[in-house]
Amino acid sequence: QVVGQRQGGHVIELLTACAEDLASAATTIARWVAGDGIPEEALTAAVEQCEQVAHELRGFAGMSAVLAAPDLLASPVARLRDLAESFETRLDAEADQFRPSVMERLNALLVRFKDACFAVARDRLGNVERLRALARGSTRSDHVRAAYYLNVALNALDRLEVRGRDSAGLQVYVRGSFGALPEALEQDFQARSGDPRFGHTAARRARLADGSEAYSLVYKVAAEVGELGDNVAAIRAAIIDDALLHHLLETSDVELDLLAHTRWASVGVINEANAHPLNHELEGYEDRANVVAALNGDVDNYRALMDEAGLAMPEGITTDAKVIPVLVAHAMAAGQAPAEAFRRTVARF
Repeated sequence: QVVGQRQGGHVIELLTACAEDLASAATTIARWVAGDGIPEEALTAAVEQCEQVAHELRGFAGMSAVLAAPDLLASPVARLRDLAESFETRLDAEADQFRPSVMERLNALLVRFKDACFAVARDRLGNVERLRALARGSTRSDHVRAAYYLNVALNALDRLEVRGRDSAGLQVYVRGSFGALPEALEQDFQARSGDPRFGHTAARRARLADGSEAYSLVYKVAAEVGELGDNVAAIRAAIIDDALLHHLLETSDVELDLLAHTRWASVGVINEANAHPLNHELEGYEDRANVVAALNGDVDNYRALMDEAGLAMPEGITTDAKVIPVLVAHAMAAGQAPAEAFRRTVARF
């Protein structure tokens, strides 16, 4: 379905039903918080209503519905978030009023209630503006779907940055039948395809066996100092500003693959060239199969493997992760199928 479809469609009906369920649950929970004699079974049923709404709005289909009319959910969700605090306050204030077994069940119910509120308020409504920005105002289903998965990857990077924040990267692989690019975008692509280190905003193009085209675009950032969230914010802004990517995503039946990574440097200095993902290219080997990889951990024998194959790291790249796509592409050039090339390469690490 195209986001922003006419009012009265099944998306609006779904959101209206979800809003009514949340409002009904809020009424029951508010009465329990007020000590209005609501039995535990009714309170449990109200929490289950909230969980069911979170379930109904999961994934891309649910988020597409929320994008169509987020205001329908805003009021009941805000009330439920306030009630979660009131729920906890009553439990704290009246802990001695409940038997231990009842208190244990109510605490478990509070956790479930908070989780459901978080899912709807933060994971659904909280991502509306992020998705709209990543889709650059497009209402085409393929473009919005791509924005959804880009946002999933960026949010995941954001959460992982606490364990690795000196550099981050997101590689976007777009497949489809694109045809010739407009002149300005072709010039932009040519400028971006000349970066031998596959750095920030680098772009590559390949024609696949079925005649379709594929574009590989990468967004990277590296900084020794900074605040948590800075890296992903920079990558998100670059994706939003990339006219070439959004032109490709406006193509019908486009397909998207993503590979993302956030890093503490263990091998190789902190710079954009060493930020993962890295690609297969070496001087003289640019026309080999397009392979991109990221690594958690170390390849201790990466120099020996490169020497054995007679290959040299490009200038400025000192991370061990570069050996992965280089040797996989090297094996494929020798006639190995992709999966076998990967398996044999990794077995040597």
